Amino acid sequence: MQDIIQPPAGSSLEQDEQDPDPFPEDEEFFEVPDAESKEEAINKFLDGLEGQERCGFKDMHIFLDCFPVPVGKEI
Repeated sequence: MQDIIQPPAGSSLEQDEQDPDPFPEDEEFFEVPDAESKEEAINKFLDGLEGQERCGFKDMHIFLDCFPVPVGKEI
């Protein structure tokens, strides 16, 4: 059976995992909302979902359409 050989420390594989020149706009993807904001968003979603359940989910597309959708940026 063949042993798996690990690349030596400082090799190109290890260097590829870390971005030496990160873009400042990437920081927005690492910001975590606070617990209060998360709780508020979850409660809003559950309240709306409960309303949809009472209506038989006939307007579910309208309910889901009110949520924000992340927009990609051209680089």
